[in-house]
Amino acid sequence: MYYADLAQVWPTGIAAPDYFSSLKYYRNMVESLYRKAVVDDADAKRVSDALAAHPAVNGRTDAVRALVVTEDWCGDSAVTLPYVTRLCETIGVPLRIFRQSEAQELKKWYVDNGTEHIPVVSMLFAPEESDAADASIPIELFRWVERPAAAHDKVSEWVAAHPEFPELRSRKDTDEAASREYFRLYAKLLRDMAGWYRDGLWREIAVEFQQNLQTG
Repeated sequence: MYYADLAQVWPTGIAAPDYFSSLKYYRNMVESLYRKAVVDDADAKRVSDALAAHPAVNGRTDAVRALVVTEDWCGDSAVTLPYVTRLCETIGVPLRIFRQSEAQELKKWYVDNGTEHIPVVSMLFAPEESDAADASIPIELFRWVERPAAAHDKVSEWVAAHPEFPELRSRKDTDEAASREYFRLYAKLLRDMAGWYRDGLWREIAVEFQQNLQTG
């Protein structure tokens, strides 16, 4: 996949700390997770080595960028992006975040290329100078969407333990009492999710980044 207009798009993105401090939802939790997120040295080295060894990169890790598309209300973003940011900081990859509501062309690009869920993280190889006519067009090394696979099982188990949750979600826009109860439960889900990530799920993100780089 190629982003022909990255040179124009990239400067409009938001550095992660600035994005976190400007959040309309979950700001305190996200900033707390960002402060607490720690990337294991061995995990960082495996991702960094896989990145450098990628055939498109061939050691040119200075030309790699991470592009994130999300929205403030996204609970998965709240609990994953603090770690994704720390991982990118640790391996020296610049990262920018885009609100899809403010980047409609970027949102359309992802939808047209089969991705509707958020957050979506694209790791891009974007050389600024090359003799090849098309080499300055950024190459998408991999795309990571929503949450690690292990988290899907945890969320499914949580929903199964709270069978009222899907029913409340279906009524929240038309029933004030259902809306209050839904968001009360959703807040609990986010707190529980934050705990899962602190207890080991964050590492699954590094594992999936490494795997994607080795197989992408």
